[in-house]
Amino acid sequence: MLSLTGSWLRPPTLYIGVTNDLVKRAWEHRNAVIPGFTRTYKCKLLVCYAVYDDLQEARYRGCR
Repeated sequence: MLSLTGSWLRPPTLYIGVTNDLVKRAWEHRNAVIPGFTRTYKCKLLVCYAVYDDLQEARYRGCR
């Protein structure tokens, strides 16, 4: 999951994450229901996503 947020007062914040339930995770981000990075920096817009069969491959891709 790739999310981008920002305002004219500060530069955009980029969040990269891995999930096995994109619909649920996107809802959690938009509604700020889980404390942490995405709630603190108000990451609510899904910019793009990619589907992988292998979790390790997804994590490797997220780190690049």
